[in-house]
Amino acid sequence: MHKLKSLLTASVLALALLGTSAPAREIVIRTEPLLLNDNDPAQTQLGSLTYLGGLVLDSDEWRFGGISGLAVSPDGGQLLALTDRASWLAFRPVLKDGKLAGVTDSEVRYVRNEGGGKWGEGDQDSEAVALSPDGHALVAFERNHRIVQFNQPDPDDPSSIMMQNAAPGPDIPELGTAPHNAGLESLVFLDAERILGMTEGARQNDNDDAVRGWIIDENGPYPVSYETRDGYVPTDMALLPDGDVIAVERYFNLLTGVRARICIIERESIAPGATLICNQIAELRRPISVDNMEGIAAYQNARGETTIYLASDDNFSSWRQRTLLMMFRLEDGASGD
Repeated sequence: MHKLKSLLTASVLALALLGTSAPAREIVIRTEPLLLNDNDPAQTQLGSLTYLGGLVLDSDEWRFGGISGLAVSPDGGQLLALTDRASWLAFRPVLKDGKLAGVTDSEVRYVRNEGGGKWGEGDQDSEAVALSPDGHALVAFERNHRIVQFNQPDPDDPSSIMMQNAAPGPDIPELGTAPHNAGLESLVFLDAERILGMTEGARQNDNDDAVRGWIIDENGPYPVSYETRDGYVPTDMALLPDGDVIAVERYFNLLTGVRARICIIERESIAPGATLICNQIAELRRPISVDNMEGIAAYQNARGETTIYLASDDNFSSWRQRTLLMMFRLEDGASGD
């Protein structure tokens, strides 16, 4: 992690010399309410989650969509999404009676490369974002597999990252052997010194029932595995207030369609060389509203309740997929089966 801090110092110095460019572009995001279950409008309970409202999001901005990573400010007042075409989307959730009712203050900006410009076409498949408690962020890309790092000028304002240039992030030599479209899909800071990164589909061999990942610290990376079951694969992770990790997993089959499930990895089990077991707490499948769920974020509100946000990746294909934003409360004692 000393390497990460020295890289961060270098990036801050570079930013002081380069300055910043034009501000992020404000956009209009249209919303419509989303029921948890179209067949049962009164349903709010889903496993260990209580539904606090959801939205279908849409915009005329051509960079809108493709949400593949999600983060939330410590107070829950701002959401930062990462698209898989290397753009940031920042917006504020609007709550009414504690339920998600809309979004406001929406902005979009390209994820800046080391020189302050746009990533090239072969380098822009950004898939995961993680915010550090000490003021920087990591973004994982696949196809050209790598991790880059950003200064976070204001840790309470995730959108402050949008104006920053990338700097080299931690190196995982083995990541280069991951399949073209199955690299790091999840990143989460376990604490200020340790990061957990998980691939979506990189396996030791074709018969493995686990995907590969790493714990990264100043001495790592150290390999770990993540057990996959029933055709589900991990697509994003977030840290819970108690140190456990919550993950969203995706399933897709041409005959049965898309599904998702939410699960929890116990913090004590996260260690170098371990096979991580993610214990299911909820599943989203029809008639429950679901799409290609790729983003999850968590925060603890002033009442001590843990709020979970889920977001979907429409693959920039709004005619057949939707961008969903869903809000849940994680009930006390949830630990999975």
